[in-house]
Amino acid sequence: MQAKKILTQDLCIKWVNNKKINPITLREINENGKIYKSLKSNCSKILNKLLQSNEICDNWIKNKNINPITLRKIKNTGTIYKKLSLKCSLNQKITAANKIQKILTPFIKRVSANIIDRINFFIYIRKYIVSINKKYKNICMRLYKYDEKTKLPIYRLGNKIILDKQIGSKSKYGIVYLAHYQHDINYKYNDLNKLNKFAIKVVNYSINNEIEYLVLCEVSKKVITFKFPHFPITYGLIKCDNKIIKSSYENHILLQNIKLSDINKSKNYPELVNNNISLYYQINELASGDFNRYRIIYNNNNEYLLNSIAQIYISIMFFHKYINAFHNDAHAGNFLYHKITPGGYFYYNIYGQDFYLENIGYLWVIWDFGLIQPFSNSKLINKNKFGKCKKKLHISTDYIRPIDKIITNSQKFNSTSIKVLSKIAEILHKYDNITDINSLSDLNKLLLICMNENISTFTTIKPNTIINKKPYII
Repeated sequence: MQAKKILTQDLCIKWVNNKKINPITLREINENGKIYKSLKSNCSKILNKLLQSNEICDNWIKNKNINPITLRKIKNTGTIYKKLSLKCSLNQKITAANKIQKILTPFIKRVSANIIDRINFFIYIRKYIVSINKKYKNICMRLYKYDEKTKLPIYRLGNKIILDKQIGSKSKYGIVYLAHYQHDINYKYNDLNKLNKFAIKVVNYSINNEIEYLVLCEVSKKVITFKFPHFPITYGLIKCDNKIIKSSYENHILLQNIKLSDINKSKNYPELVNNNISLYYQINELASGDFNRYRIIYNNNNEYLLNSIAQIYISIMFFHKYINAFHNDAHAGNFLYHKITPGGYFYYNIYGQDFYLENIGYLWVIWDFGLIQPFSNSKLINKNKFGKCKKKLHISTDYIRPIDKIITNSQKFNSTSIKVLSKIAEILHKYDNITDINSLSDLNKLLLICMNENISTFTTIKPNTIINKKPYII
């Protein structure tokens, strides 16, 4: 009897060169099958160990378009390139990094797959927000200075929070700014101040926006208590009750080359601020980008596109569970990603079934809860905590919007991705006219089966490396 072959580095390299052939049996395999998934998982570990070699880095630095292991061409947007870039840059900079590690750690690691660093940064920023809210009333956005290059205005909130520039997809419901906490990390390293970045969403006062903040607080708790990572974290809220009244902390600010008369000129402020007396400033975790842009960048990358869809759908399922409401505005711009270190699998238990999703370096979160629609049973479930049910929606509502433009513009995307998304859409359309939320679990189960069968990074087979030992549960 022939001895069973052991998977080696050479066999894995052969498989990477032709993923349709099992390198051990030389038989053709299905990319959605168990053997393919097993090879992918095991070869990733074997080849990742190979990447630890300094010699590999030396060869790659000579020609970054060639994989030093397989000698095949690689794209600078691909997974292998990114892993090599991360590993080899770390090898070169390890000495310098160690010198300032204690200073940088709270900021450069604020987002990670295991949630801990996200929580550490939450504690850091939350402390200041609580202190400023206790000390001052009526904290409003004020002109701070003009950007030297763009000549655009830069704003501030209180003494320490600086709104550097407007970011994100445009929305009629609010403005999002990139901001930082201006505080000396260390008197020798003042240039590191801007490493602690976050997002500030400016909205007018309304019942919907008040509910949105309640939802933000609720989902933040799920992240902070390790219940679920695919939600955003809010650091707190600052209120401007009347922007016309001079803030009580004005005299403490050193104005940077601007006239006092410019501070209250409407031309120096966005339309949203000019049109509303009372404003909310939601101070939230900063993401790396949204699905609007991501789907364009990875339009031909089947693995990356479908992995993001799996995370987006799981985030919707857990949102339905914890908030007991439809998101009701689940377009591509309302799903954000954090760039994280790839490796391992996220572990979920949904309706009693274990699922594992490969961490390929992007953590997706569902975002923007200003238009949520509570389920018809919200009074029974949470005493209308997030508002009353105003109308019944089709239970497929939240799932169709993230993928509709991809399917509509199918010629711009990878054909394999379109086939998978078309299968998902076919399931969703069967529920187009169903509003009974009791059928939601049936829809979710069908979606999970479809994703498990068609998305190579989503599996029921337990991998060796699991990020969260305790599953995220529905």
